[in-house]
Amino acid sequence: MDNCADVEHSFSSTRASDYTTGALEIELRITFSDEANTGRASVALRGVGRVTIAVRAEDPEGFDWVMRLAREHFPGLKELKSAHVLPLMSINPRVRDQVMAEMSKYTAAIIDFREQTRSLISDVATYFGVPVAAAGDPMEILNKRRIPPAFATVVLSRLRDYRFEHSTIPRIEGLLDKLLDDVDLPHGAGAELVDREALKSLDALKFQELAVRFALAFGDALRPSAQVPAILSALQGARYLNERRHAFFLLLRTTEPERVYDQGRQDAFDLLQAAHRDVVRHLEVSDFATLVSDLRPGSIRQDDSSRLLGLQAADIGVGVACDAFESHGAETLAGAQAVKRHFAGVLLNDRWV
Repeated sequence: MDNCADVEHSFSSTRASDYTTGALEIELRITFSDEANTGRASVALRGVGRVTIAVRAEDPEGFDWVMRLAREHFPGLKELKSAHVLPLMSINPRVRDQVMAEMSKYTAAIIDFREQTRSLISDVATYFGVPVAAAGDPMEILNKRRIPPAFATVVLSRLRDYRFEHSTIPRIEGLLDKLLDDVDLPHGAGAELVDREALKSLDALKFQELAVRFALAFGDALRPSAQVPAILSALQGARYLNERRHAFFLLLRTTEPERVYDQGRQDAFDLLQAAHRDVVRHLEVSDFATLVSDLRPGSIRQDDSSRLLGLQAADIGVGVACDAFESHGAETLAGAQAVKRHFAGVLLNDRWV
């Protein structure tokens, strides 16, 4: 654990300075994110598109609490995981209070399309006279070819479209579209951040991994509490609020931190990196870039959780969030609200809860 701590503290210190945008001071930050799929504790959360839950951890102190926890309770362990910490929390109130105090600083994102999936498949199944068990997995109706294959293909296509439409991706593309309004763009350039053909090649779980990571990378631009600071920045030196300026500062905020994710599916991560590069490129060439005294966007990368305490903190956070969510079975909003009780913010699909 000593080596892990050394890596963490050295890496964090490289982004410790501040810079300003006009009169607005911005702290350079680094965040760590991990995700998991539900279904470990509840049969209701398996099958019909598992729920993907991610947690973004951020700690200017370098996640010393993870190192202390490991040294006190798991000496010699090279990597602390939620599988180690959650059982300890259940029998040690002091540890539970310590961990939950840290969780209250973190952000969670949840991708859950089970209700929409069940509704669409059930409607089609009813049309063909195929019964749908209330507690069963409606995807089995498609998997077992109980409706004509041509209709099953249409249903799967519509499900893919629905999941995309209700992720943060099109909403962030909408902000970028505002920024690019009235900008003379080269042919083929525009606000599309995720290649649609590449998107079609992702299976459901890969898409949910992309969607939840995209939400943690850019979702703060949709956060209600982010609107006022962005408006104040956009009004500096201006007589009225310009939507393009507002979009610029909202997107700028999302690109400032270094973002580190645990190792995941490379094809999905490549799409996230490409989206980040596109947002940064549009910000850098924007006519509003001159309003920022030192525009230094962070990067997005994957790393090994055994090397970084921040990723271990995020993994523990995912365990806490999954347990809270699964305690409410199949109830999406109730599960999200249970997670919110423990975290600083929760993004459900494309909306802050």
